[in-house]
Amino acid sequence: MPRKRPLGLLIVMPMLLVVPEARADITAADVNRGIDRGVEFLKAEQDKSRGGWSEYPNQPGGLTSLCTLALLSCGEPVNSPTIQRSLAYLRTLGKPSYVYATSLQTMVFCAAEPEKDRLLILRNVRWLESVQIKQGDRKGSWGYSNSTGNGDNSNTQFALLALHEAEQVGVDVNEQTWRLAEAYWKRTQREDGAWGYYPAQPATGSMTCAGIASLVITSGRLGESAASVSGDSIACCGASGDDDALARALHWLAQKFSVTTNPSPLSASGSALARGNLLYYLYALERVGRMTGRRFIGRHDWYREGANVLVQSQDSLTGRWTEVGHSDSSGTIGTSFALLFLSKGRRNVVISHLRHGESDDWQRHRDGVQQLTRHVERAWKRDLTWQTVDGRVATLEDLLQTPVLFISGGEAFELSAREKDNLRL
Repeated sequence: MPRKRPLGLLIVMPMLLVVPEARADITAADVNRGIDRGVEFLKAEQDKSRGGWSEYPNQPGGLTSLCTLALLSCGEPVNSPTIQRSLAYLRTLGKPSYVYATSLQTMVFCAAEPEKDRLLILRNVRWLESVQIKQGDRKGSWGYSNSTGNGDNSNTQFALLALHEAEQVGVDVNEQTWRLAEAYWKRTQREDGAWGYYPAQPATGSMTCAGIASLVITSGRLGESAASVSGDSIACCGASGDDDALARALHWLAQKFSVTTNPSPLSASGSALARGNLLYYLYALERVGRMTGRRFIGRHDWYREGANVLVQSQDSLTGRWTEVGHSDSSGTIGTSFALLFLSKGRRNVVISHLRHGESDDWQRHRDGVQQLTRHVERAWKRDLTWQTVDGRVATLEDLLQTPVLFISGGEAFELSAREKDNLRL
């Protein structure tokens, strides 16, 4: 099975970000070469006899799961020797003990052979439910290992990502788990809309991205249905304002946006500490863009800018990326995070939702496009994505990037002459 190539997302418009000593804007071919070299680096680092990668003692299976997830996201076939060795190793691990490792293992099982590993996915889901903190000021969060420690926003987002993927393959998650998690994120959000690693710590881009993705996940599980049947008619669907917590977080991210540092109070210093966890942050940023269907965060084409930085910072000899702020001497952590970001470009945009006018009438089918995309993904057995296109600023080239343009609303369209011309063409 050949690896999928990215569509023309990278070559429609020039990059917005200029980095020091940067060469000319990268192309889709540059991204493909970068991904392929990163994939080959990870495959070479695998212990072929054991099936895993070098692990952290306190997170057994965690690094192997991260590397495997990155390879799968880049299109490495499930039946390849590399993936099969990794899956065989992960299946031999004992009962769940740590949130990071268990969450990543669950995501791998869901992405690779979910029917074969259904019982292991179910086991992990029940364990994650059981270790969610149920009382105190961290109620609704997860810590490193059990339900009695201090929960943090990093472990919490990974637990929710795992539960999200488990539900996508048919494993039910207790509704109370979603409710506790959503209440936690909303309760601990700062006044400016952001989050830190712990509730009382300074805000960072990585943790704010974690909060955004987590709220998208929980609201998708707990939100009331956008449509109802009454007799022979369907009540569909009602305009909805943006969720306030989500809107404030996205506003903060747009104002602090960067792809060269993990936004924080240290960002302006340019120090090594300020550059710490950059690749971890970019992986979190990718989830925000993908889960919210946004091509732009503020005025920033987040994927294009991030891909430019990653391709130009890749080690020219080994093909790896090394994360600053982690014990990542081998480069497997940084390379995995970088590949998880770049692989977004290999997801075909199957449908776009047109934003029109100044009101939220365009969004009467609030989750329709996202749910349709997930349905098509399952039916076609391939990774796809969707996006929101703002007709007020979109060019004709932007509209032509998607095979299907979804337009909804209950009121008369308010379109400028340019918008009408673009749609007519």
